[in-house]
Formats: sequence, C-alpha cells, structure tokens
Amino acid sequence: CLCSSACLRGIINNGVKQLAIIEFNNTSNYYKDGQSFGDYTVAAIGIDSVDLSHPQNPLHLTLGRNN
Repeated sequence: CLCSSACLRGIINNGVKQLAIIEFNNTSNYYKDGQSFGDYTVAAIGIDSVDLSHPQNPLHLTLGRNN
C-alpha cells in the first residue's frame, strides 16, 4: 500500500448491499457501513468511493487513487 493509512481496493455491490475492500496495515478485508478497523469507521460507501470517520483524521477514499 503506497498510502499512509487506508487504501480503497474495490467496491462490491450486489444490488442489496455494498462492501468496500479496504487495505489497512498491509491487510485487505471486506467492510460494510458501520464496521470499524483501527480508529476508522466506514461511514458511507458510494459507487467509487468510501467515507471513513475518525476522531482526528476522517478520510474520503476514491478507487484508482493512492489516497
């Protein structure tokens, strides 16, 4: 992962719910709205982006960018 915190690797949408594939601490996992990892919580999953809430550093991750 070239980013310093979390990287968005993909989004799965089966028409009912969406899952975000997020790499954090060199490990990729699937997350749904409301799930937490580290100090981050998945606040919203869009078509090509994810919003993460955090006490000091909320993030907006977009597919195809190393953010």
